[in-house]
This record gives sequence, structure tokens and C-alpha cells, in this order.
Amino acid sequence: MQEARCPFCFGENIKFIDFVRGNGIENSRPLMECTECEKFYWDDDGKEIKHLSGSCETILMDPEKCDEDVRKGHTNGKAHYDRRKIEEFDLLCGSCSHRKFFFRT
Repeated sequence: MQEARCPFCFGENIKFIDFVRGNGIENSRPLMECTECEKFYWDDDGKEIKHLSGSCETILMDPEKCDEDVRKGHTNGKAHYDRRKIEEFDLLCGSCSHRKFFFRT
């Protein structure tokens, strides 16, 4: 059995986040987080994922359950271009108990 390693830093502290579905897709994709370099990626192809807040149904369907900082940042267009804010929101969204991620096809 092969140990899970981060495709970016090759760290071994990998955390499963969720199985993510999308429109028109039969199988879900496993979303993972490396707790060492704090990057999110698809387990099946190793591609990095950013802007998790833009892929969460909670902020659209149940905004009161969404973290206040993420809600404010979602309405503030500048936060979508600030790399540090995007990384902060990704960490908040990845650890949210109300997360409902989807991906667009």
C-alpha cells in the first residue's frame, strides 16, 4: 500500500476533506488538504484547488451558516484577487462543518 503524499511539498500529513460532486458527473472526486503546505488538491489527479468559497453551496443556499469573514469577503470583490485572502478563505472553508462543495463541469 502506497502512503499518501502531497503533490506539492511531498509531505505525508494529508487530510481528506470531502467527496465533491458536480453537474453531469457520475462519480465524486476526493478533495484533500496537505496540512504541511496548506494546499487543497484533487486526490485523483493532484491538481491544486483554490477559491473553495466559490465552490460551496452553503454560501449561496444557507449564508447564515457560512463564516462571517468568508461572507464579507465573498461580497467584497477585492478579496477574490488577494492571494493571502484566498488562502485564508480556503482554510476556513475546508474546516467548515457546513461545507457543501460542488464543482462545475
